[in-house]
Amino acid sequence: GDTLVSGGEDGTVRLWDLGAQRTARAMVAPGAQAVNALAVGRGGCEHFVFGAAGRDVFAYDLRAPGVLMREPAVPSLGGSSDEVGALAIDAAGEHVAIGDDSGEVRVVNLDGDSQPPELDAAHGSICACLAFRPAGGGGGGLELLSGGTDAFAVRWDCLTGATLCSWCLAAAAPPAQSDGAAPRVINPRHVHSLAFEPGGTAFAAALGDGSIELRDANHGALLAAAPSAHGAAASQVVFAPQLGGAGW
Repeated sequence: GDTLVSGGEDGTVRLWDLGAQRTARAMVAPGAQAVNALAVGRGGCEHFVFGAAGRDVFAYDLRAPGVLMREPAVPSLGGSSDEVGALAIDAAGEHVAIGDDSGEVRVVNLDGDSQPPELDAAHGSICACLAFRPAGGGGGGLELLSGGTDAFAVRWDCLTGATLCSWCLAAAAPPAQSDGAAPRVINPRHVHSLAFEPGGTAFAAALGDGSIELRDANHGALLAAAPSAHGAAASQVVFAPQLGGAGW
């Protein structure tokens, strides 16, 4: 498309007209707090933009008039235990997943009538990323994948709140050097980003040691890996089937 959405520490969310190369609209976060995460609506909430500011999540309805918007249509989705840094929306646009710096993961039903059960204890440190599993991927129901700076990826059943699988992606301890020197320090394999392939049968992970891995979405088995994909931490991974060409 020709529209881009950005959020910043200036406390605003902005819609950019890429053709005109200018800001088309601006939305102010509650309390003008820094915007730490964004998610654009899908399915039934395709007209909404969700943002995380502090411990809360807000949403603006883009059908509302005005170039500068100061009053979100949804001012709060309920406070989290710590600062929110990860958001995801399911394909139907019915649920928002929220991850915070305490490691807590919440799922909110946007119709407000009935809320999913609380998820089991999630990560031992920051929840860095979230991804809903595409329908038809083999899991059934409503599944979510979360990743954290504890180097774990966790597969959730959002309808029951149960943990289906939990995989530690941390590397084995480095071996001692033959000359007796201290082991070589390896950057921790924090899970910075997760993405499902379109069919939902596998997911990719961007890790803190610069590697990229492709894993089975049901059991976590390693399918492929690029251990030296980046010279520093890998921060994002996205499948792009529209680009075609060879690859995973």
